[in-house]
Amino acid sequence: MINTGLSVLGYWWVCLSILATSCVVVGFYIPHWIIGAINLNGRKNSVYFGSFRRCNYPIFDQTIKHFRMEFLCGRYSSFSDIPSIYWQIASISIGCGCVLAVVVVFMLIPSCCIKHIVSKNSSILFGLIQVVAAVGISSGCVIYPLGWDNPEIRDACGTYSGRYLLGECQLGWAYISMLTGSALLLVCGGLSICGGRELDPPRSRSTLRIRDGRYFSFDADTLIDTNLKHFTRSQSQPLVSNRKSSRSGSQQLVAAPSTRASKHRLRHGPAPFDV
Repeated sequence: MINTGLSVLGYWWVCLSILATSCVVVGFYIPHWIIGAINLNGRKNSVYFGSFRRCNYPIFDQTIKHFRMEFLCGRYSSFSDIPSIYWQIASISIGCGCVLAVVVVFMLIPSCCIKHIVSKNSSILFGLIQVVAAVGISSGCVIYPLGWDNPEIRDACGTYSGRYLLGECQLGWAYISMLTGSALLLVCGGLSICGGRELDPPRSRSTLRIRDGRYFSFDADTLIDTNLKHFTRSQSQPLVSNRKSSRSGSQQLVAAPSTRASKHRLRHGPAPFDV
């Protein structure tokens, strides 16, 4: 396994974070939170609502001097055009939660193959951010039904619709996706406690040295032993040379008398025998 700051459980944490973030971001952007219908010109047309976007809305056609359905998805022209203050609050709360979740995912994905991004402590910090994001998204989902009493919802869902009452409408898959994603973000916050680990300590190695065109790399212990051996050899070489010089001098001292004696024999002849 690559020496990263993620534990084995941490890789599952990253995968679950990607899934949870995808659920909340897609659910926030796609305006399929509420599914209703509008009767226009004798036809029943499906409409879809989000917090800041909607699909299929009636417009007044100047050419025919009549209302017709525009089968497109789009956002409200300005923030103040959102039909409910609660929908505005929900848009801000869910949007901030999605931004936090995306930032954490962009930090976690590179940590799967790069060191020093996630550690034991930073993983807990990322988990806390995910919990905050989940609280923001779930809070927005809870606040959103407070705006179901606006005129647009009443036109699509009937007069029986109101706060936390959909009338003839039903919840869409995007709203359920956001609730599921916020729940998964809470689970990710719990997994982050065990998602990080301490990095393996790096081996202490000296820098590469070039000698005769070759590269050498020593760890600290080997480098110390090598230096001690070189120092011992350098100290022992003068002692050996001194011993050799003393031995050669003694041999010369011993050999000198024998040489003089041989010269004396050659000059005076053989020495007389003792009787």
